[in-house]
Amino acid sequence: MISESQSAFISGRLITDNILVASEVGHYLNRKQCGAVGWSALKLDMAKAYDCMEWPFLRGMLVALGFHVKWIDLIMMCVSTVSYSFLVNGIRSDAIIPTRGLRQGDPLSPFLFIICAEGLSLLLQRAQDRGLIHGCRVARGAPAVSHIFFADDSLLFFKATGQEAIEIKKLPVTVLEVMQAPNFGKYLGLPSFIGRNKKAAFAYIEDKIRQRIGYWNKKLLSQAAWDKLCFPKKYGGLGFKDLKAFNVALLGKQAWRLLTNTESLVSKVYKARYYPRLSFMEAELGNNPSHCWRSIMAAKSLVCSGVRRRIGNGNSTSVWNHPGLQDGEEPMIQTEMPPQLADIRVANLMDQGTGTWDYHLLIDIFEPEDVSRILKIPVSQKYEDQWYWHGDPNGCYSVKDGYRRIIGNYESSMNPGFNKWLTLWKQKIPPKWRMFIWKAINDILPTTNNLRSKRVDVSPLCAVCGVENEDVMHALVFCDYAKAIWTQSNLPSPSIVTNVFYEWFDELLNILDSYGIPYAAAILYYLWKARNGAVWDACLTYPRKTMAMIHAAVNIWRKVHLPPPIAAAPNVAADNQPPGVLTAVQSNSTHPLGQRQQCNKCFVDAAYFDGSNQASDSKEQEFLASDSEMKKREEFDFRLDYNISYSNLVKGLLFQRYLAALLS
Repeated sequence: MISESQSAFISGRLITDNILVASEVGHYLNRKQCGAVGWSALKLDMAKAYDCMEWPFLRGMLVALGFHVKWIDLIMMCVSTVSYSFLVNGIRSDAIIPTRGLRQGDPLSPFLFIICAEGLSLLLQRAQDRGLIHGCRVARGAPAVSHIFFADDSLLFFKATGQEAIEIKKLPVTVLEVMQAPNFGKYLGLPSFIGRNKKAAFAYIEDKIRQRIGYWNKKLLSQAAWDKLCFPKKYGGLGFKDLKAFNVALLGKQAWRLLTNTESLVSKVYKARYYPRLSFMEAELGNNPSHCWRSIMAAKSLVCSGVRRRIGNGNSTSVWNHPGLQDGEEPMIQTEMPPQLADIRVANLMDQGTGTWDYHLLIDIFEPEDVSRILKIPVSQKYEDQWYWHGDPNGCYSVKDGYRRIIGNYESSMNPGFNKWLTLWKQKIPPKWRMFIWKAINDILPTTNNLRSKRVDVSPLCAVCGVENEDVMHALVFCDYAKAIWTQSNLPSPSIVTNVFYEWFDELLNILDSYGIPYAAAILYYLWKARNGAVWDACLTYPRKTMAMIHAAVNIWRKVHLPPPIAAAPNVAADNQPPGVLTAVQSNSTHPLGQRQQCNKCFVDAAYFDGSNQASDSKEQEFLASDSEMKKREEFDFRLDYNISYSNLVKGLLFQRYLAALLS
């Protein structure tokens, strides 16, 4: 019903089909340097295409295409029952009943529009059938392409003669006086024609990327580091896509369609141009290929290595060139090919009378191993031979399967040390905590040892204790400040003796349950946060203050994202907590989050007035703590080698309260 020149919103067609056709026709026009008659290409864009659609024309197209009257009435009722009203000075106006237009966002509108656009396609096709205009053929035997549509975008091709230009003007095309452009611009976001200078054709993509990541320094990320980030999360990476491999997998989708969907317009055009007497499996790059064909051929080996041939009647399957065996490892015939049998088909190996394999013929031609594999293939003479993608339940190629086939198996390059990545990523903790632990396991935190290995001139001593050199284990486990935090947490510590963080963390996951792991993650995160405060702000909080922030953060996260706990966790003791520290688990009667009626209220804002030492009161927040706990939260321990004024102290207190208010 809808012509093959329309590629949008049609089942079995892709929006990229017409992009490939337009690119191939453009390549043909660019390389055509001789001939008595030239060719013209006219690009049309219908302005306000949905808004200007006349309802009588829509009804006429539905009638012309043979829809039933009742169906047409139902469609027109859906289209024409719309009304609009406006608020003018708060008063609703009278309803406005439109007489044309299709509603944007309505799932029915795209299909109705392409039905209306089919009217223009029929007029162009009729003019071509009568010889009034001529479509462009990219090669001998290729279909004549006079127009291709993508919803409201279209490209018209015709001979550059006055007669055909007049015929084009006679058609109901609104844009008549078009300005001559130096090039055909972009079609569906991609260059219509691509010449020899590929860099110039796609320079706009590089410019956009530079605008997005202009503040990045490409020297900060090596190729090896990027490759590691592209590892799946279960193997220690972050699951980023390898852009080159992913691009080839996307191109594999087009190669798959050229192989399997041979009746589409794009398949006919490319077959006539590059492999007129062969199948896509035997196609080669050829002479003077277009950029699109070069790109598709880059993915040919990927598709050919993963496809298999489902044998039906065997008429279209080559015995020697097609992977027709049901062996996943080696689907090709291993017997040496006799020269006189190079062109035989699978159907020649069947007994057409009984519909089975000709056993005597098989043992005469093939090795015994190949004979046994051929006999395993069922014969279905009522069906045609088909291609299918090996390993997919539906037998269809997908970009996901193609990408996996390209990147291969990551297990061989997996980090032999830490192997509990899935356990880490599945933890119900804030994402920034998980990311921090991932950095610590991979030893990429900016500790002084790591900075000095990158030739950064810093002191190797720990900024917190000032005694030992700082690495990940020292900053998070061995430092006196870290030891004090872990002691106050009452969490069991790993018994393993090691200087490697991922070994220590692996043991920690073994001894903690699902309730204790979030506290351990919070401790690690806030230890590093306290360390950064010592480095950049020259201040260090009391350990009990840090523990208060840890417990508050975990409790708030659980309150928002998880249901309340039923029983107390065995790994966290509440009796030995220091004054002013929230316990990890308490009963419903004593839990601070449950005592809403005893909450202290204060006005908190980030603004601070230095003259009056006061904060603005534009935002009211609740601090879920008693008076004594509130006082404990205001205690800070500053480094003595810096003189901190009283105003700065007040600023720090206000900012700390503001953060606590945001967390709540």
